Amino acid sequence: MEGQASQGVTLQFDVPRVPDGLKVFDGMVAFGRRLANEIGGILVDDNLRPLTDTGIEKIRTQLMQIYERMEARGVPSGSRRALRLFS
Repeated sequence: MEGQASQGVTLQFDVPRVPDGLKVFDGMVAFGRRLANEIGGILVDDNLRPLTDTGIEKIRTQLMQIYERMEARGVPSGSRRALRLFS
């Protein structure tokens, strides 16, 4: 890849379709941090603002609330029902 450049890499996952979403989110953040560190980049949000620990925790809290609401309605993330509903 020498001599090639990229403006960025996007990491994302399909929130309702991923089982153990908080664990996946935490892994994705850890991977993003390692990647940014290795290439001298920075983690940013979808508005290209630098992602702080506070920002990451805010996103994690929002995800937790979404997963709790889904579970309360009988649609756990990654379940057959969620896969059909969010296909």
